[in-house]
Amino acid sequence: MTTLHAGGKFGGGGYKVSGGLHGVGVSAVNALSEWCEVEVRRDGQIHFQRYERGYPKAPVKATGKIKDGTTGTKTTFRFDRKIFKDDFDYRFDTLSQRFREMAFVTRGVTIFFLDETHERELTFYFEGG
Repeated sequence: MTTLHAGGKFGGGGYKVSGGLHGVGVSAVNALSEWCEVEVRRDGQIHFQRYERGYPKAPVKATGKIKDGTTGTKTTFRFDRKIFKDDFDYRFDTLSQRFREMAFVTRGVTIFFLDETHERELTFYFEGG
């Protein structure tokens, strides 16, 4: 979350089905956010960490057990208003198209996109990727 080029796609052919910023995507989002929260569900546990302006507020901690066997990562953030203008607005259509493409080419991925500012949400999932 704070180290560039630390993504899991390096080695093993991960880029055959994946696109992105080559390990800088979530690190850049974190660095440019007022706050960023990450919840990871794996190995039967739920792990959580919060960052403020790119710095972890505490070590990663286990916050519970997974009851239904689901795995995945949830990232929630608010852009930093000290960096971006007050009238900054996400391009919902651009982001939703990109998320649709990512879900289409990545088997088993569900992407939930929630825009709380404009009260819009979309879920992307394609059977078989």
